[in-house]
Amino acid sequence: MNMSQKKIVNLFYEIDKNENGYINLSELIEGVATNAEFKQLLKLSGDSEEIAQKILSVFDKDYDDKIDMPEFMQMVHALESR
Repeated sequence: MNMSQKKIVNLFYEIDKNENGYINLSELIEGVATNAEFKQLLKLSGDSEEIAQKILSVFDKDYDDKIDMPEFMQMVHALESR
């Protein structure tokens, strides 16, 4: 599933509930638990909090405990290419 740039941006903002331009851990946990498109992209099952922690540990490149748009784009492209 190759997502268009627009779909990736829309997915980012669906998960970014407080609309501050970042996805924090609690938003990631909720996204993993409730967003069907995000779950399909991840192709992972298990505890939402554990999955969200893994996402942060791999894709939070500037170690600020949140995912910004460039990190999210990189994550989506990495997940699509596996």
